[in-house]
Amino acid sequence: MGYDVSPEADRWLDEAREDFNHKQASLRNTWIRQFQRWEFNPTSGVLTLVHADGARSVATAEVLGSFSTADKTWEWAWSNPNMPKKFCQKSLAVKQIGEKFGLDYLTRGIVPVPGDGEAMGSYLCSLGLKATGAAGIFRGGDDRLPVYFLVFDP
Repeated sequence: MGYDVSPEADRWLDEAREDFNHKQASLRNTWIRQFQRWEFNPTSGVLTLVHADGARSVATAEVLGSFSTADKTWEWAWSNPNMPKKFCQKSLAVKQIGEKFGLDYLTRGIVPVPGDGEAMGSYLCSLGLKATGAAGIFRGGDDRLPVYFLVFDP
């Protein structure tokens, strides 16, 4: 991204990427597994995965952000006027990290995503994961507009 960052910020960003890989692998193996469908209850904030055998994986969740494949932009949940505010409060922690380290792509509500949207989405999710202390990220939505959920207490 071409940013000159402080050694403290560089360390934090490196830790975020490392934590993301470990947490995502654990969440995939123990909670996500193979599922048939997912549901997010906008009243309770509960994310449920329904598995082929009828078992359910349940966790509390908040929205971190979404990626528009049409216009190649990431929108932080805290910036999205269509997002219920009570389910995007934790995404504000990313904005605070951006302010602390001078990273404008964490403080702007909508961020252009050059190149590979999946790679940039993973990178931004890793920052959200570290900033919020979530257990992992769940990708919902559809191929046109993936929505990324912070998963807590799976």
